[in-house]
This record gives sequence, C-alpha cells and structure tokens, in this order.
Amino acid sequence: MSLTHGRRILVPAAVVYIGYAEAGDESSFAISDSNGCAAASTWEEAVVVAFLELVERDAVALWWMGADRKRPVDVSHIRDASDLAHWIGDRPRRFEVLDLTTDLGIPAYAAVSATPEGRDVAFGSAANFDPASAILSAITEMLQSEIALRLSSIGDGANDILRWMSLVSFETVPHLQSAGPPIRSILDERGPATASDAVERCIRACNDANLAMIAVNLTRAAIGIPVARVLVPGLRPSRCRFAPGRLFDVPTKLGWRSRRLAESELHKIPLLL
Repeated sequence: MSLTHGRRILVPAAVVYIGYAEAGDESSFAISDSNGCAAASTWEEAVVVAFLELVERDAVALWWMGADRKRPVDVSHIRDASDLAHWIGDRPRRFEVLDLTTDLGIPAYAAVSATPEGRDVAFGSAANFDPASAILSAITEMLQSEIALRLSSIGDGANDILRWMSLVSFETVPHLQSAGPPIRSILDERGPATASDAVERCIRACNDANLAMIAVNLTRAAIGIPVARVLVPGLRPSRCRFAPGRLFDVPTKLGWRSRRLAESELHKIPLLL
C-alpha cells in the first residue's frame, strides 16, 4: 500500500523478504535486510516504528558520509533521564549527543562517546517525533556498543568491531565531534498524541520531501502480532550507497555546505559499528 498516494501497488519481493535474494548474487537487483521492519501492538504503531528507523538510517548516512560536523544537544535536563545523563557525564569518557535532523523535520540524534584521547569510539542513533525519547534511545544504543567494544578488547569481538576500533577515532573521523553552540529548546517538544496521528506525520514528512511511503503488511495470521515493512525509495541506508540523490542534494539544500560533494569527496571509512 502506498500511504502517500492512498492506493495499493505492487513492489518486488526481493526488497520485502529477507533471503529472497542472496548477497553476492550478481543477478540480484536488490538485497533485502531488516531496515524498516517493525512489530508492535497495532498496525499503525508498527508502521511508525519501521518508518522512524528509515529516517534514523538516512540521517546517519548523510552525516557519516558527508562528514558534516553537527551541533551538540544539552542533555542535562532530558525528561525522565537526568540521573542517566549525570552518570554518563561523570564517567572518564568524552560524551556528546549530536543533532542529525534532516529535511524530513523528524528529530534524529547520534550519541557518541570515546576515551579522553578520542579512541574506542562508541555511538548509537535514533529518530523519534519526541526528541527526548530519541535521545534516550540513542544513548542506550551507544552504551550497548560500548559493551561490544569492551568484549572485543578481551578477545570476544567480531572482525568488524576490531576493524572499527583500529580505524575510527576523533582524529580520523573529526565529525564525531560537535561544532556550534548547544541546542537546548527541543527537549520540551512532544510527539503525536496517537499512533494514527503519527502515521499522518510520517506521510506528511514524505510528501513534503517528495518521497513515496509504502507499507507492506507482513503480519502472520498464526501469530497475530502486527508486523510492517516500510519502504521509502530515496532514503539512504547507513551502508555505502552512492547513487545520485539525497546523499549529495540534502546537505546543500539545508545549508550544511555551499556546494555538492563529488562521490570521491565522501568520507572513506565505512560505518561498521
């Protein structure tokens, strides 16, 4: 179902079902993954959660590959989380939350921590209509990645994590650090009151950005828990996908930089964590 056009449409199975086509198969035109899939107590909630994951990944891709330094967020008064914020601030690690919000207008953030020397970088990201909820989700994901880094240091890490630790630091990736004055006013904002209102906000954000929003119902009748896959052609995953479009156009549209970057100018270190 195209939610932006209000009608049923057909979409390729290869972009819906994980495992329908295998990575490395040169005949495959699309390889599906879990990005944009969600389960929830209602269909509307599942659609919103799946869509917000796409928004988060798109924001991270624009930030990471474009290497734009972002403004920090003052997290000292996050709603319902002041104790967590103080605990994180008292640790012997550098810590910031960066505002990654794009032209979609949906709050998106990255929480970043590192040693005092800028090494062993951990980060988490999230998007939500409620800024405080998004920031909390980004921070908790960052803490999970810290655990993964710690396990890697004692010999239980995956190769990608070990490679990340060897390549990524504040020196090699300067845009992991903030630029500009802290943002304080956003933390009083609230998200939509109902899931139906949130779906309408998702559709409006896509319409405003000239994007299509497609929802596929993957609910299994035998289980009965609503499951949605949301597709928004044009939004970028956090993996390296360099076709023309948002990766090059949005940063200049929003004034993050004065000119479009060429593909050769994009950040060279892939997002592995």
